[in-house]
Amino acid sequence: MNDKIAGFALTKKVTEYDRHYNLLAHFFIMRKYRRSGVGKQAATLVIQKHSGEWELCQLERNVPAQQFWTHVIGELTNQNFDERHENGRRYQTFKQDR
Repeated sequence: MNDKIAGFALTKKVTEYDRHYNLLAHFFIMRKYRRSGVGKQAATLVIQKHSGEWELCQLERNVPAQQFWTHVIGELTNQNFDERHENGRRYQTFKQDR
């Protein structure tokens, strides 16, 4: 788009017992850049940069975020992802190969 900051993404590598995965801890796009394609482009770049298993979640009451991530993850994985609901959150896990 241009050289302006539109948001941020924070990821981390997690190791739990025998499971290793990338966690999308925070993802934020400023309101004025939403629905312009910037969020989808940024999410895709972040996920494609790190291969392996991914996990991310949204609050169950945040329907717009759920719709956004279902669309983005669905396109990246050809609808091949798992979903679960725990403690008021909706989690998605999937694999990303480079």
